[in-house]
Amino acid sequence: MTSAEVAQSLKTNFAGERLAETSLAFISADERPQFPAALLLLSTVCSTLANFWDGPVLDTHATELREAFFNLIQDLANAISLGDRSRVSELSDSLATTLLNKAR
Repeated sequence: MTSAEVAQSLKTNFAGERLAETSLAFISADERPQFPAALLLLSTVCSTLANFWDGPVLDTHATELREAFFNLIQDLANAISLGDRSRVSELSDSLATTLLNKAR
């Protein structure tokens, strides 16, 4: 399965269990040999978000997290699938920065 296919599954359910499953799927994505760091970042972000959904989540906070992360996850996964190293680097930095900023 490609990283883009993995990310596609988040369109229908960007929350808890789906994020946890997606986290594991990114680890074994087809592009693993070419982009291990980016795939590990995607896995870590999804795992971190899945942990957030372990408890009660306000709708506004869930919406905020979806808006902050969904497009970055989707775009990075697509860039990985396309083999676009420049875009993967740029989006990895953006995703890591967003995660660090939201973790404060």
